[in-house]
Amino acid sequence: MTFKKVAAMLSVTLGGLASSGTANDASPVAKSTGTMSLAELESFEAGRRWQNPYWQIEMGAVADPTKLQRKQVFTLAFMSQMLFQSYQRQEHMEVLLGQILAELTRADERTPLETQLLRVHTAG
Repeated sequence: MTFKKVAAMLSVTLGGLASSGTANDASPVAKSTGTMSLAELESFEAGRRWQNPYWQIEMGAVADPTKLQRKQVFTLAFMSQMLFQSYQRQEHMEVLLGQILAELTRADERTPLETQLLRVHTAG
């Protein structure tokens, strides 16, 4: 997804909050290529709100319950996506750790098994 598309989408979706100076907060790579990685997009999306004092001031001034609820829904959707990605990464790490454990177990048991096999062959 290109940076310009993301900025435009955020600007339209969130009622102009994305245009409060945050378009210049993209990484040099995103600015030069017009694209950003998923990690950059996540950082941009989180930083666009919580690290932006103008957003915090604007949110403090917004009294319309409909706008606040809409922003809560978008924030909850973002948090849900982040939680799901974290779950997927944790699941992947558990698979990798299981494979490492299996390989270490095989390596530890290989010598005693080979010794036993050698005894069987020499005794027979």
